[in-house]
Amino acid sequence: MHLQHKINSPPLRVLILLFAKVGAKSFGGAVPAYLLHDFLQKGMLTEKEYLEALNWSQSLPGPNGTNISAYLGWHFKGAWGAFLATIALLLPGTLAILLASQFLSSAPQQHVFQGILSAVAAAAVGLILGMVWNLTCRLGERIRLLVAAITFVLVGIIRIPVPLAIVFIAPIVWYLDKSKRGNDEHPV
Repeated sequence: MHLQHKINSPPLRVLILLFAKVGAKSFGGAVPAYLLHDFLQKGMLTEKEYLEALNWSQSLPGPNGTNISAYLGWHFKGAWGAFLATIALLLPGTLAILLASQFLSSAPQQHVFQGILSAVAAAAVGLILGMVWNLTCRLGERIRLLVAAITFVLVGIIRIPVPLAIVFIAPIVWYLDKSKRGNDEHPV
C-alpha cells in the first residue's frame, strides 16, 4: 500500500541530505528511530504513515534501515528517490568503516575500540526501545507495548528463533485485536 501523504514532499536535495545525516549519526538498528524523529519533526509524515512505512520495511528481507530509506525515498520521489535515499544513508557509514579499518590496522589497542562499539550498540538498543515506547504511548495502545516487550524478551534475551516467537505471539495479537474490534462494534 502506497502512502498518500504527498503534501509535504521534500525536494530531492533535502531528502538526500536528511538520509545522509541519519547515515552519518546512526549505527545499526537506530536508523528507524532517527528517521522517525526527523520526518515527524519536519512534518513530512504522520506517525501512522511512518508506522506503515516501518511495517513494510520490516516485512521485507534485509536491514530495516536500508528498507525504510528505500521505501520513503520511493514514497516521495519514486524509483530514483529510493535509490538515492538508500545510497545517501549507506555512504557515510561505509566511509566511516573504511577510515576506521585503516586506523585499526595500525592501532595496537583494539580492545578500546571494541568497548566503544559495545557502548554504541547499547545506545542503539536504548534508542529503539525509546522509539517503541513513544509510538505506543502516542497511539494510545499500551497493549502493543506489552506485546513488543514480550517479543523482545523471547527473541532478544531468551533467544527463541523469530519464527517460533511469531507462532507464540500471533494468536495473542489476533485475540487482542478481535476483542478490541468486538468491543468497538458492540458498545455497551
